[in-house]
Amino acid sequence: MRWEKGRQDSNYFKHTIFFSKRFKCDAYILKLPKGTSIPQHVDWVPHMNHHRINITLRGRINMWADGGYFSIGDWFSYFRPDIQSHSAPAVVKDTYIFSFGWVTHAY
Repeated sequence: MRWEKGRQDSNYFKHTIFFSKRFKCDAYILKLPKGTSIPQHVDWVPHMNHHRINITLRGRINMWADGGYFSIGDWFSYFRPDIQSHSAPAVVKDTYIFSFGWVTHAY
């Protein structure tokens, strides 16, 4: 599996499963080694609405997002990363997340 360094000056890595400009969606496996945290940020997409679903495959993460955030336990979350500030505290063990995102036109 090929891992790329993640964004946000953090110590996480991502493996691209697919990325489609045509269908305006992407999917990644995120790897957060023990102790990794993700600082508070917003993922702005010009003139679009950004949606994301994260499913924890192994480990545990307590993600935080401003309002409008939907989750089921520690393993499933849906949020709008373009308008919701979000972050993750340091993970206590290696954590893997399936992350699926898509954009829609802003009306």
